[in-house]
Amino acid sequence: MTAFWNEDENLMQKADGWKDDIVESLEKINAELNDMEQNPIGSLQKMGFRKYLILTEKRKKLAAQIEMLEDTFPPKDRLVKGPNNISFLKKGVIAVKRYQGKKEQYHWVGTFEFNKVWRE
Repeated sequence: MTAFWNEDENLMQKADGWKDDIVESLEKINAELNDMEQNPIGSLQKMGFRKYLILTEKRKKLAAQIEMLEDTFPPKDRLVKGPNNISFLKKGVIAVKRYQGKKEQYHWVGTFEFNKVWRE
């Protein structure tokens, strides 16, 4: 099993822009948190501690958004080009589907990696 994308350059560029915006916000939050850790004035005060918690929660959310974007629109170094503007993930999983009663279960039995995709 692997994933594939029909490459739409406009959408890929938008996704890169979204990721850049999120990374920029994450860098600002990290800088502010580092500043708070370096200068602990107010860290024991209610408002300073509250702001610290809010910033750490925002940082977690932004990291989750970056992870989601990379899963949805992986970096080009994780893709291999195929025919007809389709890209595949380089790494995939070999799975066996079995039925247990009426329920489907997948058992992972191995992995694979594409070096290149060709047509015959």
